[in-house]
Formats: sequence, structure tokens, C-alpha cells
Amino acid sequence: MGEVVPNRSVRRAGTFLAVGSGVWAFHGALMFVALIQVLLVFDFAQLNPIESIAAVDRTVYLAALAVAVVAAVLFAVGLLAFRDGAVTGTDPGRMGAYEYRLSHGTLVKAQVTAGLLVAYGAIALWALLSLQQGQASQDVMPLFWIFGPIPLVLSAAAFAPLCRSLAEETGGFLYLRGTLLSAYAVANLLGAVFFGIAFLLGPDPPEILNTLGVLSQLLGASFTGAADFSIFVTEALAVRRTRRAVKPTPVASPAVGPLRAPQPPSLESTTSVSREAVPSGEFAASRPKPVAGDASEAMRLPSDIENLYTSIAEQRLFLAEFENEWREGRVDRSTFDSVSSARRQRIDALRKEIAETQSRLTE
Repeated sequence: MGEVVPNRSVRRAGTFLAVGSGVWAFHGALMFVALIQVLLVFDFAQLNPIESIAAVDRTVYLAALAVAVVAAVLFAVGLLAFRDGAVTGTDPGRMGAYEYRLSHGTLVKAQVTAGLLVAYGAIALWALLSLQQGQASQDVMPLFWIFGPIPLVLSAAAFAPLCRSLAEETGGFLYLRGTLLSAYAVANLLGAVFFGIAFLLGPDPPEILNTLGVLSQLLGASFTGAADFSIFVTEALAVRRTRRAVKPTPVASPAVGPLRAPQPPSLESTTSVSREAVPSGEFAASRPKPVAGDASEAMRLPSDIENLYTSIAEQRLFLAEFENEWREGRVDRSTFDSVSSARRQRIDALRKEIAETQSRLTE
């Protein structure tokens, strides 16, 4: 059994993401402290949520905003560190050395997500400087809670497909759950909606809207942030570790040589592939079918998901190498179109199976 090793860029990215996630979890804890202080002075009879914001010690807000700025920047730097990311592996018994590199499209997704997180950090920095200059907490914090979630939600929307691409292109090695950031962003967006509606209704909106906005931000967002980013720390640290290969990559290649992507089969084998509507991989044939009541299924599902991502990576590597053969004139156009179509259908089928397996995992 071989080993899978992240290169220096991937280890650096994992470090920044782990530290950034830890700092972000601390931000959630600070906002929970603010919630406790608000509840101590909150008048449920008169519903004065905006006034209760001012009851929080300004130091808590200043610390929470400063931490948010640092967390966003660290997270963005971690994403940008994937620029030269690659995962190398060895499989002594079958294919020697191989390498998974990140595509240009994946790197663009990382850059977009990083830029949006920096925008969120800039809004937090504005709120921090406004409080330092003496502006009232009840004037600054609602504006931060309205406008901050906008780039945060956009970054979460870009982060989810980025995580899928990272997993697909590295055989499941770089597996990060984008849903964690999405849940935090949605929790923030909920508070922004309540504050936004209250702001649009003029100077005397129903106080229940501001009440729900304060509780959403200080309770929902703070708890979600502390919980989700604490989990994300472990996932970010996992991308830094050398691991034993889950299974040998079932793609034929020459003997051990310089690190490279697995080579595609010969033309004879690709002709046979073209006859299949959806090529079946080794994993699809060998994976045991789930049995109702099987206690081991829950333990096996994470490994199944990782294997499925590995199979997708194999198909993508084959397509890249096969396209090079076509461009060099070694494959005719009809064969190229037929084989490529079959491989893309296989990728779609694997993605569907990943979704089904993940849904079983959450049941």
C-alpha cells in the first residue's frame, strides 16, 4: 500500500485554514459573550433590542470585530496558498509514482472566494474603526450585521463548489466540507434580513424585527460559527498529513519514473471503452452493497465517499491525457468524442453516487 503526500503549498494552505478557522470559532465565542450581556439588560416587556446593544461592553465588540478581520484574512491566505498545490502518491504494486495537480478553474474559485472573504474582513474593519472613533455601538453593529453577510454569503456560494473540485482533483485527499461555511453564512444572512426589513420600514419599525435580528446574530450566528469552525479546524489539519492510500489507483501506467499523472490506456483499450455507455470502475464493482441494519455501513460510508472522489480524479486525469493524444493526432475525432462522452457520463454517475452516499451518511 502506497502513501499520499501533500506538497508544501497544500500543507501551508491547511495551516492557514486551520488557524483561521480556530480564530473564527473564537469570534463566535465572543459574540456569545455579547449575547449574555444583552440578555442581562433586555426588557422583554418593552422589546428594546437596539438599546440593549449598547449595554454590551465595547471591548467585547472591538475584540470580536478584530478577530473577524484576522480570521477572514487568514482564511483567504489559506485559499490562495493552494496556487501551487499538488498531491503526490506512490503505489509500488501497480503504477509507481503519480501526481494530482489543481486545475486553473479550481484556483480561480479559490481566488474568488478569498477576495470575497477579504471584502467581509474590510467591512468588519470599518466597523472596528468606527467604534474606536467613538461611534455608538447601536449605530455601528446593526450596519455591520446588515452588510457583512453579503460578501460572506457570496464567498460561501463559491466555497462549496471549490471544495468539490478540490476533492475531485486530488482523489478525495483534499476533502473539506463547504457546507460548514454555508451554514454560518446563512445564519448571518437571517439576522441581516430582519435588520434590513426594519431599516427599510423607517424610523419606527416593529421592534420584533430588531429583536429577531439581534438574537439571530448573537445566538444563531455565534453558535453556528463556534461549532462549525471548530469542526473545520480538524478538516483543515487533515489536508496537511501524509496518509496511506485508500486503494491503488486503477489506471495502468509505465514503471516508476518522474512524478506525473497516470497515463491513459492504449488506443486498443480506448476503443473498447468507447463501446461502454458508462465505464465501470474497479471501485464500483468491488464496493459492498449496503445491507439494511448493517452497523458497519456508517463506518464504511466516509471511506466510500473518498474512494468515489478518487474514481472521479482518475476519470479527469484520463480525459486530460486523452485530449493531449487527440491534439497530437494520435486519436481520431470520432474516437475522442465517443470516449470523452463516456468518461464524462461516468463522472456524472460518480457525482450522483457521492450525493446519495452523503445523504445516507446524514440519516
